[in-house]
Amino acid sequence: MKITTKVFVSVFFLFLTVIVSEASAGGVQPVSTQEAATMIKQNSANADFIILDVRPGEAYKQGHIQGAVSMPVRSASFSAAVEKLDTSKTYLVYCVRGGMTAQAVAIMQSKGFNSIIAAVEGIVGWSEAGYPLVSD
Repeated sequence: MKITTKVFVSVFFLFLTVIVSEASAGGVQPVSTQEAATMIKQNSANADFIILDVRPGEAYKQGHIQGAVSMPVRSASFSAAVEKLDTSKTYLVYCVRGGMTAQAVAIMQSKGFNSIIAAVEGIVGWSEAGYPLVSD
């Protein structure tokens, strides 16, 4: 049986939504690419809305969502960097396809963050939907 990209993404989105919801119940909102784009647009002037790109730094430099801050979750300094963030702000977190997002969300939840938006389709979903990327 051949699995199409659309079916894979749908199943993965459902799987990741369950993981994010289970691992960090309360305060985490999993969203699709379209929902994330809408939230970003609506909050473009909101200093309390932060976009976190948790992919490796090189991936961020190659292309990221405009306004995103690079904070690689697999970096040894991620946990310490998270502790310096304001827990009262809202954070939209994304990675490649959602795996690193779930990891970052779990760490942030353990540090007391209660307003996290998990873009579960990641940068892949963003690009496939035709939304722009910027590079450094």
